[in-house]
Amino acid sequence: MKKIKAIFTKIISKENRWLFFSAIILGLILGLAFGGGSEKTSSINPESEISEEHDHSKNQMWTCSMHPQIQQPKQGKCPLCGMDLIPVSSEEEEVGFNQLKLSENAIKLAEIQTAPVERREVEMVIRMSGKIAFNETNVANITSRIPGRIDNIYVNYTGTKIKKGERMVNLYSPELITAQQELLQSLKSFQISRTPELKKNALENVEASRKKLLLWGLTKKQIRSFENRNNIVNHIIIYSPMNGIVVKKDAFEGMYVNTGAKLYTIANLLDLWVQLDAYESDISWIRTGQRVEFETEAYPGKSFKGKVTFIDPVVDPKTRTIKVRVNVKNQDLKLKPDMFVRAKVYSGIVNRNKDKNFILPLVIPSSAPLVTGKRAVVYVTVPGKKGVFEGRNITLGPLADEYYIVTEGLKEGENVVVNGAFKIDSDLQIQAKPSMMNPGGGGPMPGHDHGDSSVKMVMEDEKVRVPSGNIPSHFRSSIDKITELYFQIQDELSRDWLDKVKDSGKDLLGKLDIVDKKLLKGDSHMEWMMLEKIIRDGTEKIVSAPDIDSARGSFEVITKPTISALKYFGSTDKTFYKLHCPMAFDNKGAFWLQKGQDVRNPYFGESMLTCKDSIEKISTGKNK
Repeated sequence: MKKIKAIFTKIISKENRWLFFSAIILGLILGLAFGGGSEKTSSINPESEISEEHDHSKNQMWTCSMHPQIQQPKQGKCPLCGMDLIPVSSEEEEVGFNQLKLSENAIKLAEIQTAPVERREVEMVIRMSGKIAFNETNVANITSRIPGRIDNIYVNYTGTKIKKGERMVNLYSPELITAQQELLQSLKSFQISRTPELKKNALENVEASRKKLLLWGLTKKQIRSFENRNNIVNHIIIYSPMNGIVVKKDAFEGMYVNTGAKLYTIANLLDLWVQLDAYESDISWIRTGQRVEFETEAYPGKSFKGKVTFIDPVVDPKTRTIKVRVNVKNQDLKLKPDMFVRAKVYSGIVNRNKDKNFILPLVIPSSAPLVTGKRAVVYVTVPGKKGVFEGRNITLGPLADEYYIVTEGLKEGENVVVNGAFKIDSDLQIQAKPSMMNPGGGGPMPGHDHGDSSVKMVMEDEKVRVPSGNIPSHFRSSIDKITELYFQIQDELSRDWLDKVKDSGKDLLGKLDIVDKKLLKGDSHMEWMMLEKIIRDGTEKIVSAPDIDSARGSFEVITKPTISALKYFGSTDKTFYKLHCPMAFDNKGAFWLQKGQDVRNPYFGESMLTCKDSIEKISTGKNK
């Protein structure tokens, strides 16, 4: 006992105290380890656990994140693109085939926002341009009713304000003298006639002579005056028939004129017309009585108002537009004929249900749908599943200012993605699920969640990423060949050549097939894989397009990734032009690229070849 006590005292001495505590801690760790192992052994058969791990390793498959159809039993490289294969999880899918699940971090990263589908009062705003014109009902041409010579002019210059009844010219006419003499002779015959029949004939001649003088411009007072005094008038004064402004003067003192010669044109500028050009697609929304607001270059920021009073029943065959007339008051005379204007016509939209009652239309924000050609896709939140989004094909009505009217595919109260929809669509493409670009999908990729990573890779219009390394010149040469075919398709669409467009699309697919993807590494490789898929899917639809409109819709799809590819990978051609057509696809608008500044619109072709509202110069140069 004394020996034990001596040993214990030695152990806990100041010098060896750390050995004591170390021993205690080591003992506790060993005890927990053996105790845990004993407990685990009691509930799980070690042989069974080893067997399960062995089976899992045996059944593990590896796939490519960009080509999910590749399935291999061991780790390696993708035979199509050279990317490292990734393991396929054996867990069951948590979401449906056409659904995508994103974590909270991915939702924030993609800046995804939603809004409810709702019924609300919306107003269609139709934008048009045109110019101010005279009100044709308030324009008068002053003409000479008899041949003669102008001896006096009382209105000497254009722009003179004039009132109704004011003198304009004094005209000498020999024919006027002859007509008055005929009238006096008829009066004398009437007075000396003795029989009723002669008096009747003489009176008819008197009335005919009076009527001739009235038609020539003499007043009844003038006619009575020279009948009573036998004073023949040598000159006739022409008076203004209305209030207004002289907008044209053709009369000069001393000139001889024939019957019907135009002397002046007078217009009342207090009431004008605005002649607007409406495109065929807008006519169904324009009705008489609608309010119109317009601005002019002369008075920026000042808005003028009027109402639609007439819609031309005939389409202009050259411009494919219809004239819409707006009446406008001009009391302060600020508006001048031939001024150019930009106008908005407001058309309220209301629907009727099956009981013929008026109901508000079902609408979604204009940023919600992804539109390609005649097809529209939205992404809605799945009730009861946090972070899960589902694609939905819908049928859109007209675009009413900031809202699309939905005619089919959505219900009131559902939540649609209004910001970040394209990023969700791109993520579904990477997972080979149904998307806007690939409605049928490519088969689900089992168990691999791209929720956080692929959102970073989607193509953004405003933010162009910079390559992490040098782009090989051979790869850039491939980009040149692809964009050259893009420009060829653009030109052929502008000429309405559908067959040639399809042939060029086939050539483009061939160029995509021979691009050496293995030349790129890291982020650059992933960037091209994503862009290449969108370009390929859109081009395949161009090749199989049943008509020129479908081909144009698919061309718009490949435009965005082509722009991104040029900016990201560079080009040996240093300058391109990015143009925008505001009327493409029912006024949703669309961009396109072309080499020169001579506008050739691929979305309308020969019908509106030069339609564009912006042109931007893009300098790419060589990416280093």
